[in-house]
Amino acid sequence: MGMIRILVLALGLLVPAAAPAGAQEAMPDDFREGLAAFELGDFDRALLRFMAVASSEDRDWISAGHFMAAKSLYRAHRFEEAEMALRAFLAQYPGSRYVQDAEHTLSLTRAAVAVLAQRARPVGVILSLQGEESAQSQALFNGIRQAVDEHNGTAAGHERVRLVFRDIGAQASGAATAVASLADEGVTMILGALFSDQARMAAAEAETRRVVFVAPLATDDRVSENRRFVFQANPTIATRGRALARFGVNGLLLRRFGVLAAFDSQGFSTAMAEAFRDEVGKLGAEVVFFRALDSGTEWSHIAETLPADGLRRARGLFVPLAGRQAEREANALIQSLTEAGADVRILGNAEWHQLRLGAAADPFAVTYLNDFRVDPEERFTREFLREHRRRFGVDAGRLAHVGYDVTRFVLHAMQGERSATDIADALRRAPLFDGTGMRIDFRGGQVNEALFYQRYRDGRVELLR
Repeated sequence: MGMIRILVLALGLLVPAAAPAGAQEAMPDDFREGLAAFELGDFDRALLRFMAVASSEDRDWISAGHFMAAKSLYRAHRFEEAEMALRAFLAQYPGSRYVQDAEHTLSLTRAAVAVLAQRARPVGVILSLQGEESAQSQALFNGIRQAVDEHNGTAAGHERVRLVFRDIGAQASGAATAVASLADEGVTMILGALFSDQARMAAAEAETRRVVFVAPLATDDRVSENRRFVFQANPTIATRGRALARFGVNGLLLRRFGVLAAFDSQGFSTAMAEAFRDEVGKLGAEVVFFRALDSGTEWSHIAETLPADGLRRARGLFVPLAGRQAEREANALIQSLTEAGADVRILGNAEWHQLRLGAAADPFAVTYLNDFRVDPEERFTREFLREHRRRFGVDAGRLAHVGYDVTRFVLHAMQGERSATDIADALRRAPLFDGTGMRIDFRGGQVNEALFYQRYRDGRVELLR
C-alpha cells in the first residue's frame, strides 16, 4: 500500500465532528449533500457543496463548511490546496470546535506533501491568508493550482512540479520571511504576493538569496528595478507609458503629442504621463504640451486650458486617467474637444476600457492599451473557464486568469533549467506568451512589456493587436 494511501486512511471520515451538536435537523441542504458525497468518496462534489456552505450567510455552519471543504481537498489528494485551506481555517477560526481535527488533518497533509516532495520539483507560492486578502489569495491560488495540475497531467517528457505554500501573514514584511523559508528548503522559483509592498519585500529577499521571484500583480517599478532574479508579470506604470509612446510613434506614425495627466492621490497618472513624454523624446518625436489637470472645470474647457496652438499642432493626445472621476473627466474632455473642433487622436491607458463612451469616442479614434483581455470565444479559454467552474464551483475572475497564465508561462519556460540563474535567463529568452487573459513577454528585461491595444470604432471596442 502506497504511503499517501496510508496517510489518507489514517485520517478516517471524522464526519460527526463536522456537525454542530443537536443541529442535525437544521443542517443546510448543501452540507447534507456534501456529507453524503464525502461518505461515497465523491470528494469533488463534496468540495463544491461544502464551499457553498462556507460562502453562505449561515453563521452556525460557515466554519464547518470551511473545515469539511479542506478535508475534501485532502481526501481528493489535492494536498497543497488542502494545506492552504487548513491554514486559512485555523487563522480565521482559532476558537472553532474543529481546531483539533483541523490541526490533525494539517499534520497528515504536511506528511503527504513531504512524500510528494520526493517525486516532484518544488515551486513556491507566497500569499496572505489574513482578513479580506484571504479570498483574493484563494482566487489567485486556484488559477495557479489549475495550471500545475494540467502541467502534471500532461507531464510526458518533462518533470512534474509540486506547490509549496507559505503564508505572508498580516504584514508586508512577512513576504521576506516566506521567501527565506522557501529558499532554505531549496526552492528556486517562487510566485505570489498580491500587492506591491509585499512584492518589494519578497523581491529584496529573493535577490539576496538568488532565487527567482515572479510577482503576478505588482506595478511598482522598484520591485524588479536593478535586479536579476525578480520579474513583474504585470507591466509597471512607467512601462505602460513607454509602451504606448512606442505604439503611437512607431505603430500609428504620429509625430507630435499633447499630454494631459489626471490628478490622483497615488500619482499613477502623472507617472505614466512622464514616462510617455520621455519615451516620445527618445524616439525623436515631440511633445508640444504637457499639462496636469486637477480641476473638473479644466476638463470641460480644455481649449482655454492649453496653449493657443496646442490642439492644432498635436496629432495625438495622451490622457492617462485614474480614480473614481475617470468617466466624468473622459466625457468632459470629449465634449470639450468636440466643441473646439479639435482634430486629434486620443491615446489612453486601461482606464479607458471601462468607460461607456459609445459613438462619442469615434471622432477621436480613442485608442488605449490594456493589460487584461478575455476572449470567451477562444477554444482554450472556454476550456479553462469550464474546468475552473467544475473544480472550484465559481466562475474564474481576473485573479484566477492571472494565476493560471503566469504559472503556465513560468512552468513552460523553466523546464530543463536547474539553477536560479538558468531559470531567470530562460524567462528572459521565452517568446511572447498569449494566455487566457494576459500576454507575457520578458525578452531582455525583468518587466512584462506585452499588452493589448484596442480602440473605439462605430461605438464598439475592437482589438488592434
